[in-house]
Amino acid sequence: MNDIFHVMKIFRKTVLFAKNFYLQQELRGIMEVARSRGWQLELPQMYGLPGHVRNWHGAGLLTDTGYYTEKLRNEGVKIVGLSLDPVLLRTAGAVVAPDNARIGVAAAEYFLRHGYRRFAVCEDCFGRDLAFERRIAAEGVHAVRISMPRYFRSTLALKRVMERLLLLPTPCCIFCNNDWEASSVLNAAGMAGIKVPEHLAVLGVGNEELICSTASPQISSLDTRLYERGRRAAEELDRLMEGGDPRSSPILIPPGEVVERGSSSFYAVSNRTLGRILAFLRKRAASPLQISALARRFRLSESTLYRLFYAELGISPKEFLTELRLEQARTRLRDTDDTIATIAAECGFSSACSLFELFRARYGCTPGRWRAANR
Repeated sequence: MNDIFHVMKIFRKTVLFAKNFYLQQELRGIMEVARSRGWQLELPQMYGLPGHVRNWHGAGLLTDTGYYTEKLRNEGVKIVGLSLDPVLLRTAGAVVAPDNARIGVAAAEYFLRHGYRRFAVCEDCFGRDLAFERRIAAEGVHAVRISMPRYFRSTLALKRVMERLLLLPTPCCIFCNNDWEASSVLNAAGMAGIKVPEHLAVLGVGNEELICSTASPQISSLDTRLYERGRRAAEELDRLMEGGDPRSSPILIPPGEVVERGSSSFYAVSNRTLGRILAFLRKRAASPLQISALARRFRLSESTLYRLFYAELGISPKEFLTELRLEQARTRLRDTDDTIATIAAECGFSSACSLFELFRARYGCTPGRWRAANR
């Protein structure tokens, strides 16, 4: 009898995970809940997605599309939406989606911190572009809007994007709504002979490692906490399948931080001397550096060096150098198993204690906790 009850319980939690595209970290978060709650999880092939959803019978659906969700809801299937698709907002018992407004603002602030005053943005149906534009408008600048093909990107479509990119002033930055768009922009820039990131800095969204790390240069991307999003969505679905009440409003997951790679590792400054100084610091950030020696190297007084930094970047040379070292430390924390002491020594900090204190002041948590949350 217990075995029969166990089988019935598993059948009661047969779940379909149906998306137009799958994201590795999001799937990891879903799988963690699926294993712990006894789900039988199905993943249809994408090319047959509408037909699979239409003919499917089970207990729960995780999806980013409105395909047949009204029909399935009427059949008693519990639904959790993974996007702000208007159909899902109407039919799903809960929606767990990225906070698109905060994504747009975070992307704008990243480029503003890097000194950019010329912007482009890929048009978006969920408002990331509008949030980006509102944030830079507060600084008295605007963005050139670029329409990207939604899914299939033919040579002709890339050629049209290339023609738009060639009209942009330089140096310029472009905010792409996802990493696939960023990859297409890089392809178009390559066809046009546009240097990335020197003439065009490119930022994606999602930090999907397979896409970001195989592009050339590698794509900088705003981390949208895909693992947490998948786990939270799965928990919501399990709650609904256990008889919980539908939610009246979406659960919006705020973004993390920009994971900087080669496509945006450039500061757009008008002063050529400062540009050379920044390039030098990026290469030598891990080495012992005195600000007085830096000024002498570029035949400047210390006071002039400080004025240049404050005028163009709004921070001191020391603060800029600390920021570079913290970026390097985050990369090492995320990508290696090195100890905090080793990372501190190899990223230019005087001690592990110094890294600990500066890291906690900048990011609000210890290096160890940041590593645990971001690996």
